[in-house]
Amino acid sequence: MNEIWTSIRIIFELKELVEKTKEAISTNNLELGDMPTTTNRIIEFLNSKNRYELEELGVGDKTETILQVKKVLRKKNLTVQLEEKYQNLELIINRVFNRIEPLTKNGLPSLFVINDKLMTREYDVKRIKDIAKDVVNLSNIRGTMIGKAMLDAISNPIFIEHVFTVKPTFVWYKETYEIYCKLIKVKIPDEEEWRKLCDYQEEQDKQY
Repeated sequence: MNEIWTSIRIIFELKELVEKTKEAISTNNLELGDMPTTTNRIIEFLNSKNRYELEELGVGDKTETILQVKKVLRKKNLTVQLEEKYQNLELIINRVFNRIEPLTKNGLPSLFVINDKLMTREYDVKRIKDIAKDVVNLSNIRGTMIGKAMLDAISNPIFIEHVFTVKPTFVWYKETYEIYCKLIKVKIPDEEEWRKLCDYQEEQDKQY
């Protein structure tokens, strides 16, 4: 039972992480807008000017400005990586819940409590035993068989193999969470600063 619960707990933690990553991706895509499409042209523009020319335009430290602009590409790359990670995890999570659902319909108690949170293992074990006991008390031989079968099923390695075709691991969580943390730490130029850089770059394009 401990082995099963560990796998279930990992799946629930992955599910919560996926929700966080989806929200972060949505927020970052709105923040980035079309910035990634102009980033390389702005970098080329900055590299084509010397320090004094940029100062006349109101651009501060050239190297620092280029590094700030490059953060747009970094944020975009991290967003793409995180999107790939969460999509792969979501497939695994959905596969597990799709296999648990029929078992729930056949008598396995729901693993959820309020707000789709996972209940404690101790409480779930107690519920399963109570339900199995009730089935035995309220039914005949068939009820006894159902109660015993349910307890045997969730303690059987075959149950684990059926629900978890690929046994979940916290490595999946760690890899995705690390990208998530990197993404939310990246600060890109604000909209006004970016608009000025775009205007400078567009003005230069008109001169050629």
